Amino acid sequence: MRRACFFMEAAGACSGSLYTMDFDFNRNGADDVSNHYSSIGFRIATDDDIEALVDQHILQGAGREVKTPDSHYVEYLLPGGEQLTLPFDEQGRIIDLHPHYRGQGRMTARLEKVLTRDQLPLELSYFAWANPKAGLVGEEARGDYPFLFEVPEYGPMRRLESLPQTVSVQIAAFAYELSCYANEAEYQAANDPDMPMAVESFIPTGLFADPDGGGEPRAEAMLSGRVLACERKTNAYSGQDYWALLVKTLGGTIDVVSAPQTVEGHPQVGGICKGVFWLSGQFVSD
Repeated sequence: MRRACFFMEAAGACSGSLYTMDFDFNRNGADDVSNHYSSIGFRIATDDDIEALVDQHILQGAGREVKTPDSHYVEYLLPGGEQLTLPFDEQGRIIDLHPHYRGQGRMTARLEKVLTRDQLPLELSYFAWANPKAGLVGEEARGDYPFLFEVPEYGPMRRLESLPQTVSVQIAAFAYELSCYANEAEYQAANDPDMPMAVESFIPTGLFADPDGGGEPRAEAMLSGRVLACERKTNAYSGQDYWALLVKTLGGTIDVVSAPQTVEGHPQVGGICKGVFWLSGQFVSD
């Protein structure tokens, strides 16, 4: 994966400080057309793109700086729900440009473990179970399936008193691949006979990494579900379009986002969608 690393004098919200930026701006390792940022309408393919967005825009006042006893980050939220979060480490270095989409999806999850990267210990993922069983304890409380999701910043982890803990999360699924079908019959006709997937299904493919081969668990999944809402939206910063779908899948509802060129078929309410995704999540109180 390519990474961006440069110094910049940050003005605006973080005026007068010198920051190092070191983050993965092409999270899925693919080309600049299909990276996670384009799934919410941002075109970020080069260091120049990052500098124009971050140094000349977000840190010039377009972003909202948040400092708490637990964390320090700048959040950039557009009216359409497109969100970028820039968390700082203890040395004041920007360690990520985390994309997220704020939608209406909701899932109840039982958080069991926090995972960190060896090189970037403040970039966090949560190991969780979807739709846990109420009133039970221990392994009996585990739900429909385990999965992993990344979070924009590390503050919520520091505020958790203990694990396991049951929370409400909003999951945004950023498409690597996305196929859309008009109805269930069309979906079933295209289903792989060697590995058929139910209309509402979720396979946590990121948990299948081989630790003996040096693989690490990833916040990725293959899922299918019913389209409850969909809209072709326009990113107000870039003018680029993207698709946003509210999808009912096994375990809850999820917000699916995708660049138009990644979509096969036409998204429509009442249809079925299926794809492979990277998962970002935020805790919600409603």
